[in-house]
Amino acid sequence: GSTQRAYALDIAVTFEGTAWDAKRKAVFNEVVELWEKQLQGSQTVQLKVSLTPLSGSVQGWGRPTCSRRVAAFPVAYVRYPIAEWAQITGNAQGATAQEDSQNVGFHMLMAFDSDYAYPTPSGTLTTEYPWNWDYTKPPQTRPLYDANGVLISSVEELDFVTVALHELGHALGFLTEMMEDGSQLVANEPYRYDIELGATYPDPDLISFFLPLQNAARSNIMKSGGDSGMLYWNGSATREHAKSSIDPPEVLLGGYIQMYTPTTWSSASSVSHWTRGLGNDYIMASTGDDAYWRSLDLTP
Repeated sequence: GSTQRAYALDIAVTFEGTAWDAKRKAVFNEVVELWEKQLQGSQTVQLKVSLTPLSGSVQGWGRPTCSRRVAAFPVAYVRYPIAEWAQITGNAQGATAQEDSQNVGFHMLMAFDSDYAYPTPSGTLTTEYPWNWDYTKPPQTRPLYDANGVLISSVEELDFVTVALHELGHALGFLTEMMEDGSQLVANEPYRYDIELGATYPDPDLISFFLPLQNAARSNIMKSGGDSGMLYWNGSATREHAKSSIDPPEVLLGGYIQMYTPTTWSSASSVSHWTRGLGNDYIMASTGDDAYWRSLDLTP
């Protein structure tokens, strides 16, 4: 079903599948409301969220259905995540069949691993972490049994709210459209997120614009070293907030926030997160399983 609220930005949620019981829906709606209250917009955006088995160790993901271009100066066109495009243009149209044939009408998509959603019954062996679905308290420790029902260890729950807050940030547009080779997803139409990137290249003591560089230079910068590379977030509002709030200061250069740039490219992770050097206190940092958030930081 669809849930709709009235906040600064209205996000209408469609829950896909039968795994979303009333409690889980309520917890996810709390996550959505935290973002809604921090954002402005006149157009309702449509979000589809699934609880389904995901491959490998993926806990969840979020992304826009597509991006669209808006005429801008000094560049001919800038691409925006479709939820932001709707606010700029005053047009609430979601993805078309040409843009995303499986998700027509939606602006954002999210999915979470259902393997984490159901505690493993006693008597089976598992290494999966169960989700913590409680909005009011942090993850708890749960027992882990072997095939004979003998207690062998314990596992810490994975916090659903924390993962959902992070992935909704990606769905709203906090992710790159840069390709590993340094090219853009759509040539000559820079993505709004990527415009905010700066690099300590060619001068290591100065933040320079990233996009005007050649593809080879951009590729090298985007793989320049995990949490100590040459790529930084250049957004002015975020920089001002960061100067007074971020600790440790070594992840900053005049308020610029270091980006996550592992030497081996990782799709949907490289450049789409702030450095892990920020620790677990910042939602869009590339953090570990023990993060716990119930509010937004400097991201909006």
